[in-house]
Amino acid sequence: MEYGFSFGAEIENAAFLDNENIVVASSDEVVNEEVPASGLGPSKLGLWSIAKGCWRSTADLSGPIGTIMPWRDWVISFHEHPKAIEIATGKIVYRWDTIDSGKQNGSIALGDPPPPPIALDPQNGRFAIFGPEGISVVSLARD
Repeated sequence: MEYGFSFGAEIENAAFLDNENIVVASSDEVVNEEVPASGLGPSKLGLWSIAKGCWRSTADLSGPIGTIMPWRDWVISFHEHPKAIEIATGKIVYRWDTIDSGKQNGSIALGDPPPPPIALDPQNGRFAIFGPEGISVVSLARD
């Protein structure tokens, strides 16, 4: 089987959706001017099939995504405020604007100031973020 994982932009973050798929987010920083047709370009959200060795979907992102937590058909983005983003379309479907989750881009650059402590529980669809008023715990619908 030939694997065609290729990209034209810096990979900002990646996480397993399940045992067969990885969610990958790219930044707007171009690292390869000639993105192959099967590649992931700048400011994209992609769903990579491990078994098939191809992108199941790619979608445009409206901005930095930061730390991510895939859950069902969404990925929760933790750049500035938690946001639920639909994986297939890249559209923000819900925001938690009252919760500050920092400005971390990728796994190395922490942002200034560094992000607050965040606990992720993708298996049970919940996350917690420490803030000045205590810990905010969010449980996603289990329908």
